[in-house]
Amino acid sequence: MINKNIALSNGFDSSLSEIISKLISLIIKKDIEGIHILENQTLEVAITKNNKDYSSLCIIMYGLRKMMSKGHINTNDVWKKSENNILNELKNGLFDLNSNKTDNFRKTLMDIENEIRNTDKELGHYINQIIDDARIKLASSAYAYGLSASQASDLFSISKDQLMNFVGVTKMPDEDIKFKSIKERVGLLELTSK
Repeated sequence: MINKNIALSNGFDSSLSEIISKLISLIIKKDIEGIHILENQTLEVAITKNNKDYSSLCIIMYGLRKMMSKGHINTNDVWKKSENNILNELKNGLFDLNSNKTDNFRKTLMDIENEIRNTDKELGHYINQIIDDARIKLASSAYAYGLSASQASDLFSISKDQLMNFVGVTKMPDEDIKFKSIKERVGLLELTSK
């Protein structure tokens, strides 16, 4: 079960160090669903704070769970070595983060992304790489949450054109949802309370 302190939707905020600690635990347990839940919770924090450190963790979690869920990858010795490297990097990143070595921490996140990218390239069967897919899909989720296309693409370091092309292909509407006015909503509340 995910710690309620990590879930922004429960009224709590979470620190990067709490998320990384939980992620390490989930990787060791090989809990793919737990990683997915943590990724979604971290995405909410990334969007709310408009923070690239959180979005980088989302990208890493997306890549990890995709790699771990593929049978031809997760049973391979190359992946096992890569997974150990990622765990060590996460522990190093946690140490750097807690030691206020922000630049080292961000470099570690990039190193983890590269580890996933290289392993995917070596073992994958797809043209698109997992990390690139993660950036686009997470940016489209941020866009669906309500960020502008510019904000979402910037948060996940992709171009606005990449995001809008993906949104167009997935048939996600690129216009604002039409909300009722305050007066209309108050009228609905009055009707439902009678």
